Amino acid sequence: MKIKQAMWALALLAMPVVASAQTNQLDLYYVDAGVEVTVPGFGSFDEDGNGYGVKGMFAIADSIFLSGEYQTSNYDDSDTDFEQIRGGVGFAFAAEAPMTWFGLAEAIRIKTDDGTDSDSDSGFGLHVGGRFDFSQAFSLGARVGYIDIDEADGVEWLVDAGLAISPGFGLFADYRLTSLEDEDNDEIEFDDLRLGVRLLF
Repeated sequence: MKIKQAMWALALLAMPVVASAQTNQLDLYYVDAGVEVTVPGFGSFDEDGNGYGVKGMFAIADSIFLSGEYQTSNYDDSDTDFEQIRGGVGFAFAAEAPMTWFGLAEAIRIKTDDGTDSDSDSGFGLHVGGRFDFSQAFSLGARVGYIDIDEADGVEWLVDAGLAISPGFGLFADYRLTSLEDEDNDEIEFDDLRLGVRLLF
């Protein structure tokens, strides 16, 4: 997916269908995954896939939180499995209702397996974002970050939208676009639309 298309998708997701304002959350979700690879002189190809994952955010002190994620997806044409594990720590700052800004640093590990060969790489992400709380039940979040994985780096965007149905349960949708480029100027874009349930506590 091209950057312009991704920005339109981000804007559409930023409509006031919103995420929970609860501090602690655990998300179980289905992911509609896509990838596009561009190699200078050889053109580009893209393919779609799907998978599942779990992610969470947990407060450990006033303004400090931990985040974690496990996601796995399979791309249809190449039958390649793509797995990523993330873990990080964040800090909320400039919190003045209804707006909260935050920073997040995370370690990232990715693994690919096409049935013949497998490979794994590690790296990190640095993000800054904000959350607007419409009420105790409704909020909208977005963030942008820098990602560095092995010899590739680039920008990652994410918007999150959801609805708290009860004090302990909600629904959510988010969209994440990760655009990386390596030392040979090869480009790879991952775009994930994730839909699932949100456990609040």
